[in-house]
Amino acid sequence: MGYNIYIGAEDMAFGTVGLWLNDAKPGVQAVARRLRAALESHGMRVLPDCADLKNCDLMMVLGGDGTFLSAFEAALPCD
Repeated sequence: MGYNIYIGAEDMAFGTVGLWLNDAKPGVQAVARRLRAALESHGMRVLPDCADLKNCDLMMVLGGDGTFLSAFEAALPCD
């Protein structure tokens, strides 16, 4: 069972979340641990390295602009 998130009038359930991290950024690992714990406490499966993007319902990116752009480029074929 995933955590229900309401976006507009739509109800979306996210069961699997991929985390895309920039380990070089200070504090990213600590935030990732807290985020993972929070997501898992709501029954979500967390993929820490986004190795399996096609099976993610949602991807969360922790880093800067370059990290976001790299994650976006990697996720494009997985629409």
